[in-house]
Amino acid sequence: MKIAHPVLALTLSLLLLSCGGETVSSLSSSPSEEETSSLPSSSVAQPEMPAPNDVKASLLYLQSNHDYTLKADEGEFTLHYAPGYFYLDEGITSIGYVASEGGVYRLLLDERGNLRGSELIEGQELYGSGLFPSLADIDLSKESIWEGEESYALTNKVNKLAVLTLLERPSSDFLKATSFLVKAGSALTDFRIEVTIDGQVYSLSVASLEGNAEAVDSYLDRGGSFYAVPDDLASYRDKFFLDNYKRDVLDIGDPTLSYGTEYFMPTYWAGLYNDYGHSQGAFDQAFVSFSHVELSLPQSGEDGSITYVSHVLDGTYLYMLSNLDDGLQVSPVISYPYITTSDLTDVSSGLGYIKQALFWDYLEFADPMGDGTYLIDDSTLAIDFDTLNGGHIQSAGYYPRSIMITPREEGGESYIDFAVNYSVGNVNLISGATHFSFFGFGEANVAEVEKATDEILAYQVS
Repeated sequence: MKIAHPVLALTLSLLLLSCGGETVSSLSSSPSEEETSSLPSSSVAQPEMPAPNDVKASLLYLQSNHDYTLKADEGEFTLHYAPGYFYLDEGITSIGYVASEGGVYRLLLDERGNLRGSELIEGQELYGSGLFPSLADIDLSKESIWEGEESYALTNKVNKLAVLTLLERPSSDFLKATSFLVKAGSALTDFRIEVTIDGQVYSLSVASLEGNAEAVDSYLDRGGSFYAVPDDLASYRDKFFLDNYKRDVLDIGDPTLSYGTEYFMPTYWAGLYNDYGHSQGAFDQAFVSFSHVELSLPQSGEDGSITYVSHVLDGTYLYMLSNLDDGLQVSPVISYPYITTSDLTDVSSGLGYIKQALFWDYLEFADPMGDGTYLIDDSTLAIDFDTLNGGHIQSAGYYPRSIMITPREEGGESYIDFAVNYSVGNVNLISGATHFSFFGFGEANVAEVEKATDEILAYQVS
């Protein structure tokens, strides 16, 4: 499965982050005819066909029209601009966006080659959204194209970068390119873009004045639409997005053995391990995040005098924990940040917080197995989950294949378990699984860590 086309990844991630915590289980996964008819109508008046051999007129026509197909002359991919959808046909890595009642949803192929619709991106328009590359990204006001010119060399950097995006070339090729030509001909289907990079010409031309893609039409004809997350699966996501839960740390090789418990909170993480965990090298600790907290700390002089020293906490700091007979002892190390991630003030980054698992953004790949259990049969998402949790499967030489999410009740406690199934080598034959078990949702605070933090903040400069 392709997670997101390189060109589309940033925009898509921002959109998904903006609505990631919302539950959309009330949406219909089987839209009515009325919903389907809400797609942009092909009966809208089209602009007049441009005059022959006129670059500017041809480009203006295509920028205002939503029914044509562009194709890379090398045959590597095709861009379909249809009245109700966009589709980048690139084999298994194809991606599309479809307009629906109230917004837009994404289309991706699963690893069996079936199209799947994502959750609805509410309030989003299809065209002009920036979700996908378009000829409309070329700003003619930044160029000096005369009427009737048959060929024109783009001069503006932004327009050149837009063309590279359309051609699926990296922005770094900008420095290697020697020409960016836009050409017209006697018919609109002669319109083409040519970019020369390191002596090789990459080109894109109008393949058809119809934008339909057979795969998308077939999907829609079968009643395909956006994905409505089932209530139970949506509730799992909501629980993890609160950043307040515990993990029973199971042995990778033997899930009947536990190392102890890890505690996930919005501003701190703690690990308290048992004798078995300690014997395997785990030690009790916590990481606490502060964002530019200014302290005035007392300092004793040799003569007994007290002076106050300014100290700023900005990052993630280590707390050493000692589970003594008379309770948990906490020893904060606040002299310098304990660097664990690139974002020093976000404790959830780099410590395996499940809300950062990529599959939450692709729940359309979760197949119901009954009794609240879901199978995410996608190796890319399984690899991401393993990487998020230390990459133990991959480091052992195995290949993550799929994720099984299962709820259970035990001893009056509600659990959500994850099993990452893996194979030996690149053969799609499951040979084992690594287990992750989570519980204590809303009850993961560690009082001693919070008390030690409060004592530090008592010296905060107001």
